Amino acid sequence: MIRSPLFAAFAAVLAPALGPVAAAAAEPCAIHAHLADADGVPLRAAPAADAAVLFAIPGADADGITPEFRVLAVADGFAEIERIGYSDYAASGDRDLFAGRGFVPVSALGFAFGGLDPVLHTAPAEDAPATFDMIGEVDGPDSVVVTALRACVGGWVDVDVTMPDGRSGRGWGRGVCANQVSTCG
Repeated sequence: MIRSPLFAAFAAVLAPALGPVAAAAAEPCAIHAHLADADGVPLRAAPAADAAVLFAIPGADADGITPEFRVLAVADGFAEIERIGYSDYAASGDRDLFAGRGFVPVSALGFAFGGLDPVLHTAPAEDAPATFDMIGEVDGPDSVVVTALRACVGGWVDVDVTMPDGRSGRGWGRGVCANQVSTCG
């Protein structure tokens, strides 16, 4: 398996903090996200705001859908991504835009939580203690607003979230998707 320098930095920083779950930190991200910025952002060659631009990721299309991509690693405010394109929500066919890898600020990432596990945890493990329940009186995980993405391991993300009822929390959650027109399956 090929690992990027950003992933190596992420693993080196996160592993000591995770203690018993450090083995999980050796696993790269396995999530998909969409571009949260409707105007588009530059895809950079390195995790720095002044790094060379590899590709200009366009913003929303005529239907308000932004490009989607695979997230490989998250560290120091940047995400390494690959396989940028528009998904086929209107049965008009997927459109690939850029197959390579590059970096964007984590603030450019958007995704939704599904109902797989409506609880955030202290670590990326099902049996880790809960930190925040994403079920409200009328809202569930698909209504969560992610205010910060701090890290990801496999299908788990370390996030700060806010619920429509004003409650907020932080922890590791799973079951995220890039779907922009429906809830996660």
